[in-house]
Amino acid sequence: MQAPDATQEFAALDEKEGLADYNLAHFRTKHLLQDFKRTFTNRGIPPGQPAPDFALPQVGGGQLRLSDLRGRPVLLHFGSIT
Repeated sequence: MQAPDATQEFAALDEKEGLADYNLAHFRTKHLLQDFKRTFTNRGIPPGQPAPDFALPQVGGGQLRLSDLRGRPVLLHFGSIT
Protein backbone atom coordinates (compact mmCIF):
# COMPACT_ATOMS: atom_id res chain seq x y z
CA MET A 1 0.00 0.00 0.00
CA GLN A 2 1.51 3.29 -1.08
CA ALA A 3 1.27 6.45 1.04
CA PRO A 4 -1.02 9.15 -0.43
CA ASP A 5 0.67 11.98 -2.29
CA ALA A 6 0.74 15.19 -0.21
CA THR A 7 -0.21 17.24 -3.29
CA GLN A 8 -3.36 15.17 -3.77
CA GLU A 9 -4.22 15.42 -0.06
CA PHE A 10 -3.86 19.20 -0.17
CA ALA A 11 -6.01 19.49 -3.30
CA ALA A 12 -8.73 17.43 -1.62
CA LEU A 13 -8.95 19.65 1.48
CA ASP A 14 -12.29 21.37 2.03
CA GLU A 15 -10.63 24.42 3.58
CA LYS A 16 -7.28 25.79 2.52
CA GLU A 17 -5.21 28.45 4.23
CA GLY A 18 -5.06 31.66 2.25
CA LEU A 19 -2.04 33.88 1.87
CA ALA A 20 -3.60 36.34 4.33
CA ASP A 21 -3.43 33.64 7.04
CA TYR A 22 0.36 33.71 7.06
CA ASN A 23 2.40 36.23 9.02
CA LEU A 24 4.55 37.30 6.06
CA ALA A 25 3.98 41.00 6.72
CA HIS A 26 5.86 40.77 10.02
CA PHE A 27 8.80 38.65 8.84
CA ARG A 28 12.03 40.58 8.70
CA THR A 29 15.60 39.62 7.87
CA LYS A 30 16.50 40.49 11.46
CA HIS A 31 14.40 37.50 12.62
CA LEU A 32 16.42 35.16 10.43
CA LEU A 33 19.67 36.66 11.72
CA GLN A 34 18.50 36.31 15.33
CA ASP A 35 17.76 32.62 14.69
CA PHE A 36 21.26 32.08 13.27
CA LYS A 37 22.78 33.89 16.26
CA ARG A 38 20.83 31.75 18.73
CA THR A 39 21.94 28.62 16.89
CA PHE A 40 25.63 29.53 16.95
CA THR A 41 25.59 30.68 20.60
CA ASN A 42 24.04 27.36 21.66
CA ARG A 43 20.78 28.83 22.92
CA GLY A 44 17.75 26.59 23.03
CA ILE A 45 17.51 22.87 23.59
CA PRO A 46 20.95 21.24 23.52
CA PRO A 47 21.54 18.45 20.99
CA GLY A 48 20.53 15.07 22.37
CA GLN A 49 18.00 16.50 24.82
CA PRO A 50 14.31 15.66 24.38
CA ALA A 51 12.19 18.41 22.89
CA PRO A 52 9.16 19.54 24.88
CA ASP A 53 5.93 17.82 23.91
CA PHE A 54 3.55 19.63 21.54
CA ALA A 55 0.71 18.82 19.16
CA LEU A 56 0.23 19.81 15.52
CA PRO A 57 -2.91 19.49 13.39
CA GLN A 58 -2.88 16.76 10.76
CA VAL A 59 -4.03 17.32 7.19
CA GLY A 60 -6.77 14.68 7.43
CA GLY A 61 -7.99 15.85 10.84
CA GLY A 62 -6.91 15.14 14.37
CA GLN A 63 -3.59 15.97 15.97
CA LEU A 64 -0.14 14.46 16.08
CA ARG A 65 1.75 14.76 19.36
CA LEU A 66 5.52 14.67 19.46
CA SER A 67 5.27 12.23 22.39
CA ASP A 68 3.50 9.77 20.04
CA LEU A 69 6.75 9.55 18.08
CA ARG A 70 9.08 8.88 21.04
CA GLY A 71 11.61 6.19 20.22
CA ARG A 72 11.60 7.01 16.51
CA PRO A 73 13.89 9.42 14.66
CA VAL A 74 12.14 12.78 14.20
CA LEU A 75 13.36 15.87 12.33
CA LEU A 76 11.75 19.13 13.44
CA HIS A 77 12.01 21.92 10.89
CA PHE A 78 10.10 25.12 11.58
CA GLY A 79 10.04 28.30 9.56
CA SER A 80 10.88 29.44 6.12
CA ILE A 81 13.03 32.17 4.65
CA THR A 82 10.51 32.75 1.85
